[in-house]
Amino acid sequence: WQELQNIHIGNRLALARQIPQPARCAAWPEQALILLAHLVGDGSYLRGQPMRYTTASEDNSLAVTTAALAMGSTVRRIAGRGQWHQLVIGSNGNRWKAAGVGAWLKELGLFNQRSHEKRLPAQLLQLDDASISLFLRHVWATDGCIHVRPAEQRGAHRIYFATCSEGLARDVAALLLRLGIVARLRQIAQPGGHHILWNVDVSGASAQQQFLTVVGAFGPRCAAAQALRQRLESVQANTNVDTLPMEVFAQVRQSMTEQQISQRAMANLRQTSYGGSSHFSFAPSRAVLSDYAQHLGSPELLAWAQSDLFWDTVVSVEEAGTEPVYDLTVPGP
Repeated sequence: WQELQNIHIGNRLALARQIPQPARCAAWPEQALILLAHLVGDGSYLRGQPMRYTTASEDNSLAVTTAALAMGSTVRRIAGRGQWHQLVIGSNGNRWKAAGVGAWLKELGLFNQRSHEKRLPAQLLQLDDASISLFLRHVWATDGCIHVRPAEQRGAHRIYFATCSEGLARDVAALLLRLGIVARLRQIAQPGGHHILWNVDVSGASAQQQFLTVVGAFGPRCAAAQALRQRLESVQANTNVDTLPMEVFAQVRQSMTEQQISQRAMANLRQTSYGGSSHFSFAPSRAVLSDYAQHLGSPELLAWAQSDLFWDTVVSVEEAGTEPVYDLTVPGP
């Protein structure tokens, strides 16, 4: 533990790498999960205006229509340019008594949220992992993207969700944590500087494979997901995100000394070329540390390698202003 004044750029901080599902999970109808995912992504549910959903995907359109009808609302399709069209969701009651989808959104506390205000209801976190997967699969079918880099281009494949709501971006990232996926949040300034776009990025081959396995794809994202699965089968993951602090090597060195194992002997055991102290000059991946743990017979090192901690890196420390604080002192550590 460190006081904030002792935290500097480049330090590693332990965060949750995965959040388990509740011991007792709530349950939502599948149609409710699907409808909420699409409305949050491409829907509009403002006071005094018709409830609308805009899409160019027939799969998405059918999913929203089926779900809205199942929840007691009507759906009217309005043609747009090209394949784009709107679904107007009606029969939601009036100003005195809400009904259908409108009543449901009000119960969730989501009604009348503009695009930059959109959030997910806290009730979602009470659902089981299968429900979270279904919800994210349909969210990604709206403003999500699965981009497969052409073979002749340099760069990485991308899986991300884009939104102008910082709160929604953080909510989506929190749901991904339920599935063992640590996402990166990126701010992207738009031309003119009037709006900030937030990307929830699933980066790295291992995390992307995890996403394709546990979240998957729906409708307009299916073809890209299948193409990315095939490309990732031949990719050797080069872990540079989910690594452990270099300080863990102190425990490796201590264990080697106690067992009288030299660095050259350890390199032979691990079937790697001997590089002297360079073996301990980088942040190790979980696989590397697990390899050391097995050769040294160390349950402590294995616990480090298999822990549910994600070691993030401090990139900036900024003053937040003056806030009222209090001290709480308790006996013991």
